[in-house]
Amino acid sequence: MPKLQLTLENLAELKGGIVERMLANALNRIAMDLRSAPDIPDWRRVTLEIRAKPTIEDGELSDVIVEFSVYPKCPARVTSARMEVASATNGAKQLFFAIDAPDNPAQKTISDIPGVME
Repeated sequence: MPKLQLTLENLAELKGGIVERMLANALNRIAMDLRSAPDIPDWRRVTLEIRAKPTIEDGELSDVIVEFSVYPKCPARVTSARMEVASATNGAKQLFFAIDAPDNPAQKTISDIPGVME
C-alpha cells in the first residue's frame, strides 16, 4: 500500500476526498452568502484547522491522530423591531408588534376603532 506525505496538494486523496469536500462546501457557503448579501461589506472567511495528537504505546510514539476542521464564517444578519408589552388573551404579558406600522407598535388602525369596522 503506497503511503503519501500529507501536503495541501494531496489533501484530496485523504479519506476519499472528504477534507476537499468540506473545503468546497465551505467555499460554496461563502459564495452563496456573497450573492445573497453583497451589500454587507464584512469579510467572509474559511478556516482550515489541522490538529495532531500523538498515540503512545509502550512509551514510544505509535502513530498520530490528525483531525481536520473547516469553519466557514459569514457575517451575522441582524435586525430589530419595536414591540409593545401587553396582556395576551390568557392575561400573561407578551410581546406584540404592529404589522402595518413596524416602527410604532402602539399605532392604531381604523379597524381598532370601536364601531367603525363592525
